[in-house]
Amino acid sequence: MSAIWIQENRPESTIGSEETCKLVRFRNYVLSGFATAALCLGNTVSAGVVFDNLNSVTSPGVPPSNPNPDPLSGDGPQYASFSTGDASSGLTLSDVKLLLSHNNGTPDSFTVSLVSDNGSNSPGTLIATLGNFSDGTLNSSPTVYDVSGLSVALAANTRYWIEVSGSASNLSWSFANDDTGVGILSEYSAYYSTGYTTGTFVVTANTDLSAGGPYQMQVTTVPEPGMFSLALSALGLGVIGMARRRLNRSC
Repeated sequence: MSAIWIQENRPESTIGSEETCKLVRFRNYVLSGFATAALCLGNTVSAGVVFDNLNSVTSPGVPPSNPNPDPLSGDGPQYASFSTGDASSGLTLSDVKLLLSHNNGTPDSFTVSLVSDNGSNSPGTLIATLGNFSDGTLNSSPTVYDVSGLSVALAANTRYWIEVSGSASNLSWSFANDDTGVGILSEYSAYYSTGYTTGTFVVTANTDLSAGGPYQMQVTTVPEPGMFSLALSALGLGVIGMARRRLNRSC
């Protein structure tokens, strides 16, 4: 029986020497590398911690040793601002941590909310209620209270405010002793001068430590993919697919 030779039906230009195949493979690996970089870039925007003065300078993760608790019933609601910065697309609010304590009175409830800026560095309108909580769950000494599991859309390059409210609550939100930390210097604190919703509404720059200092909190965000990011991701996936097809057909 004579031998039967079967040759794959493909252009002669793709049937070359081993050296040619190596060059083709190298070219396709480069394309794949470019595509992977584009894909990664398309899914990366500025995010993470946008405000944080919970950490002491000497012991990261540990609140400063002498926080100054500010009773909510004495000048609430209380507010602290933060900004999303120059993110390349919108962000999602994912976590808020506050340094709170309980004044040993009858337990009551308090509310943590996200509020817009009115355009003049002052709290505006309610965007979302982040949670309603019992102040009976707080410690008598200032302790980090975590409002987690959040998913609230935020715009890029925008100022927002965290509001703590509750007219009968016995909590205190602590002031910091200085203006150090992430995103602190360009932000503000706000409260009422003589009691809950009474007296003059006061907005103070965080750099003005004579008014007590900035409220202590940490705000964390995660990225939302923008149109540019999605386009880069699609480009990356497309080039990866093309490179793989060329590699399979080449040698």
